[in-house]
Amino acid sequence: MKNNFGFWFWIFVLLACVQDIEAKYLPNPTITNIEPSLNTPQSIFKIHGSGFIKNYPTAHKLITNNKIKLNVIAAEGDTLTVEAPQAITYGDWDLALQVRSRYLKSKIIKANQILKIRPKAPKKPDLAFHVIKNPEEIKLLIDQDLNYQLSSELKHGMNQIQTFYYENNYQSILSEPESFYYIPEPNAEPELSIISQSPLKSYALIKDTEIETIDVSEVTNRNFEELTKYFYLVTPSQKRYLETKIKLEALFIDKIHASSEEYVVISNRSSLKQSLKGCTISDSLKIRYSFKDTDLIEAKVSMNIQGNLGLNDDTDLVTFACGDKTIDSFSYSKLDAAGFAIRN
Repeated sequence: MKNNFGFWFWIFVLLACVQDIEAKYLPNPTITNIEPSLNTPQSIFKIHGSGFIKNYPTAHKLITNNKIKLNVIAAEGDTLTVEAPQAITYGDWDLALQVRSRYLKSKIIKANQILKIRPKAPKKPDLAFHVIKNPEEIKLLIDQDLNYQLSSELKHGMNQIQTFYYENNYQSILSEPESFYYIPEPNAEPELSIISQSPLKSYALIKDTEIETIDVSEVTNRNFEELTKYFYLVTPSQKRYLETKIKLEALFIDKIHASSEEYVVISNRSSLKQSLKGCTISDSLKIRYSFKDTDLIEAKVSMNIQGNLGLNDDTDLVTFACGDKTIDSFSYSKLDAAGFAIRN
């Protein structure tokens, strides 16, 4: 009995020495990132880093300041697989990692690496501009108090930008992405092509080695001055970039009422009165109305042409012409609740 006691005594002393020695030489753990991102709730996730003890998950202790218990269920040298009792997401809490000796009775803890799961993401960026013409203008898109990164490498056309900030040396979560367009400067010979005005459909044509066609309808601005429409993009350094002009006719078909009481509204958008000599209104079959040689329409005024115009209430094409020149065409395939044609 005494011999057995002495044997186990010396085994205990040996283990105590080994565990203290091993504790001194434990690796220094570091945490680099979490996967998948905790932007969305996760109950199982991986912590990537270095200095973890392979195949010994219980040597790692994860501590959170809001008392959520996280269990390490697998360990590799550079990855810990973690299970939470509930799905968790980024919030106002910190994650601390401790690596202990393999021998659980050891009180020596090697290193204490903290990963800040704060600060929260900033709001989706409210861009001052939505078009740039050179890469240097990216920094002018956002509030200078925020940092930014592109979701991918800058390319012609639509790109996405995300913002973040630092708090107590910790980087915040990235914001939701916001879109902007990169349309290079005129050395690449870009053009703005207006395909449709209602609804507005515009394209930037970039002529480089090949022609790129980029839909920029949502960031195209327009302005009206008398009989000219201006379409353009706005960049940090140029208020009217790739400006395109479209000349307008003074007279145009403003409205068509094609239900029980038929009439066509001809409007004069110019600041001068216009003669209607030789002008007619036709549908898809024939001329329905001819103006007198003495008819005039005053500046900035509309004129209702009423009568039995023979307009269809489902689909038709109405043409306003003066002599051999077509001034405006109005095609429609349906009416609104008030009986007005909806221009195609």
